[in-house]
Amino acid sequence: MPSVRIVGGTLLALVALALYGCPDQWGHWGCTDRNAERGEAGVRVPVVEETGKPLGVSAEIVDWNLEVHPQVPDRGQGVRFRYRFEAADPTSGPAVDACAVDVGRVALGRVTCHSSQAFGPGGPLSGDEWFAVQHPEHVAGVLPIPDDQS
Repeated sequence: MPSVRIVGGTLLALVALALYGCPDQWGHWGCTDRNAERGEAGVRVPVVEETGKPLGVSAEIVDWNLEVHPQVPDRGQGVRFRYRFEAADPTSGPAVDACAVDVGRVALGRVTCHSSQAFGPGGPLSGDEWFAVQHPEHVAGVLPIPDDQS
């Protein structure tokens, strides 16, 4: 039965690698690129294809804070942030993941931001999002992940 051990060991190794890429208890797969350049609020990142080729579009987290969502106050505090795309096609442009991270840059939660859905108060290609994390008091930042998620 060595083949069962090999398959089991291989699966265990793949799970360990996947979890290492984004070491949070929920395994948010969108935050797996540990080599990607990340930015703090106000810093733009170039959006890149799967191959790493720049798309000529940038994304940024404009600001973020912890707030109680006015429509679901019983959920407690959540992460609210504003984002902006530059040079994206407003109808079919790229999307990036935004990850809430703690001080060690461990992902606590994520959401995908689509440029085609960005029509918020900050102008075209700007939007705002909310998402919940289990421990909002641990959130130290919201970072854009430059990989195109569209």
